[in-house]
Amino acid sequence: MITKSILAAVAALVAVPAFAADTNPGKAMMAQLLNVDNSAYTLSELGRISAEKGNVNQQERARFITEQKAQGTMRAVADDSSTNYFGLAHVEHIGRD
Repeated sequence: MITKSILAAVAALVAVPAFAADTNPGKAMMAQLLNVDNSAYTLSELGRISAEKGNVNQQERARFITEQKAQGTMRAVADDSSTNYFGLAHVEHIGRD
């Protein structure tokens, strides 16, 4: 049993560098062709950028995605007024709990 655990731990340690590789060569090439930072965009976002026609539209799409990401982190934090919006302030208790 201990041997199996040790072998599983060694296999997991060997596999970690494969998962740590964030970038594949295809994604890096696509980002280079679009003149954008490889680590700033996901593969899906790079696909949306490349779908735009023309270099100006592609750069505009990249700027838009970057702005949306920046706003998304600000919107992710709930404030006191959002509890009323989602109905959390007026929760009715039904049942015996």
